[in-house]
Amino acid sequence: MLEYIYGFVTKPIFTARVEWEPGMVAIWDNRLVQHYATADYSEHPCLMHRIKVEGVPLEGFDY
Repeated sequence: MLEYIYGFVTKPIFTARVEWEPGMVAIWDNRLVQHYATADYSEHPCLMHRIKVEGVPLEGFDY
């Protein structure tokens, strides 16, 4: 079942691709997305920070 789900969610219709430029920032909500990174920035430095934002749970999601 997991193999099916992983194959399904990686279809192009469900993906977003960032074409990086100097100074760009990307932000996403890990509660609602599946992140699949590709190492296609090898010639450029990459700095990543992970933060946790406090708040209330999203309605309809049982964490």
